[in-house]
Amino acid sequence: MKKLIIRQITEKFLLIHNQLKILEKSSKGFGIDKELSFSELECIKAIGRHPGNNITELASRLGITKGAVSQMSVKLVGKKLVIKGKNPANNKEIWLTLSEKGEAVFQKAEKFYYEMFAELDGKINKMSIEQVELIIDSFDLVEHYLKKRAE
Repeated sequence: MKKLIIRQITEKFLLIHNQLKILEKSSKGFGIDKELSFSELECIKAIGRHPGNNITELASRLGITKGAVSQMSVKLVGKKLVIKGKNPANNKEIWLTLSEKGEAVFQKAEKFYYEMFAELDGKINKMSIEQVELIIDSFDLVEHYLKKRAE
């Protein structure tokens, strides 16, 4: 019985992953002339929600390596969406903030995701705390397993 449940959870997780990949391929510039990947949008959202974060903090928030954030920031600076600056208190530390253009993309992305998840949010709000905690715990288990396998 447990093997069947684990298989069902795994299959659902993979379906969600595949849907996110489809969404990534369909994301179009959010008002700019260049196409943005889902990963780039997630980075823009993290910078917009936490301005002044350094590479290490963003990597932690996004669950990716510092190298991946660094590479993505180079792309986003090239697209004139992100500004790199140095922390005045620590000249070695690089801060990332959104440019005016990046802020416009961030606002459009926030609106897009708010609208996209509004229906889901309504359904989750009808669940009991225990049901929501079970969902979160399930995702935590999958995340922990995948991190362990990636090491």
